Amino acid sequence: MTVVPVNTPPDHEHVYHAFRTPESEAVEQFEGPFGGESVFVEEWVECVLDRIEVLQDDSRVATVLAHPACLWLTDEFDGFESLLSAIADRQSRTMSKSARRIAEV
Repeated sequence: MTVVPVNTPPDHEHVYHAFRTPESEAVEQFEGPFGGESVFVEEWVECVLDRIEVLQDDSRVATVLAHPACLWLTDEFDGFESLLSAIADRQSRTMSKSARRIAEV
């Protein structure tokens, strides 16, 4: 089993997209481990980058939970591309190999 703790704010709950607008009931009623605030994608990217710095300073692996549908709806991936550009030179690991091993069991 591979356990991957989400330790950066997930986009779905923290980025305005589709029905998640500043005035929506879904935004007003949400509270999670990273707080209840939703923001525009540019601010989310900065928050994730700040969190990645903190985790790396503690020698921890950052896990970013990003949903393609959410990030497409918010700005057609522009914000996500800026996040990827900002972390492109860092060591990264995808879960695809682990996921394949899990599926084979």
